[in-house]
Amino acid sequence: MKQIQYFFLALLLMGIVWSGCKDDDNPITSQLSEAAYEDAAYTIAGAVGDENGGATQSVGDLLTFQAVGSLNFVTPTADGGVETVTSDAGTYDPATGWWTVEISRSKTNNRVTMSLTRTYQFRFWKNNTQYQQYYVTNNDTAVKMELNIVSGSGYFKNKIVTHHLTQLEGGWLASDINKDTVTITLTKNYVRKGVDSVVTLRASRIFDHTLTLTSVNLKTLRFKPSQTKPFFEWRDNLANAISGTIKGNITATATITRGDDDKVRTINKDFEITVGGGEGMISMDGRKFKGDMKYGDRP
Repeated sequence: MKQIQYFFLALLLMGIVWSGCKDDDNPITSQLSEAAYEDAAYTIAGAVGDENGGATQSVGDLLTFQAVGSLNFVTPTADGGVETVTSDAGTYDPATGWWTVEISRSKTNNRVTMSLTRTYQFRFWKNNTQYQQYYVTNNDTAVKMELNIVSGSGYFKNKIVTHHLTQLEGGWLASDINKDTVTITLTKNYVRKGVDSVVTLRASRIFDHTLTLTSVNLKTLRFKPSQTKPFFEWRDNLANAISGTIKGNITATATITRGDDDKVRTINKDFEITVGGGEGMISMDGRKFKGDMKYGDRP
């Protein structure tokens, strides 16, 4: 009888030891899980930034079309860089009210290198039912403006992430563009597909992803030619002046290389960004990650 008791006691002890070994492995599993959130946060920050061609930049382009009607300039920036933007003259379709314009942009500073192309359509609304050709047409000032992203391509690189854009589309609406404070929302989802290379001290990862913004509610001050602040100063400060919330989803397949070992994992997470003071606080499953709305990176 005692032999049987000893046998079951031995099995119990072996189970405890084995369970302890599994517990020792959990920090590694947890670490990999946390790394997935970190990678997603880097990609989300890049997708909504300004200087690197993210969502904030397209909002800035919308407000620039409203304010000065053109996107052709070469200018030094406050961070020591140079930005070059060129666009065609655009074509106007009086039957639909849409302008179509193609732009190219490049920028280099001490935080990011970026090059991109965009095809935009934008339209001014005299009221809720009538569109007009310009922001001010026959003394009528538009009250809102739409901007559709027809297509986009390009890349950016910062100290952690190298991003290659493979697909871009979306639709923005700027309301109250005849007032001091403008409200920015979506007319259709902002969808961004790309491949990120994320390099840290721990590992390198290839992050093939689709990011979708499904809800945006932002406010910012529009540029007025009568104000004393120069346009380029207003535009350079735009990311610091925006506030509100952004919601979306990110799906991705990540290939992680650590030494000679490769692992593949997938992620599918909803997120919310609280925007204000130049920061975007990214929330996923109770975890929070700080992003920089101007540079599209993480401090």
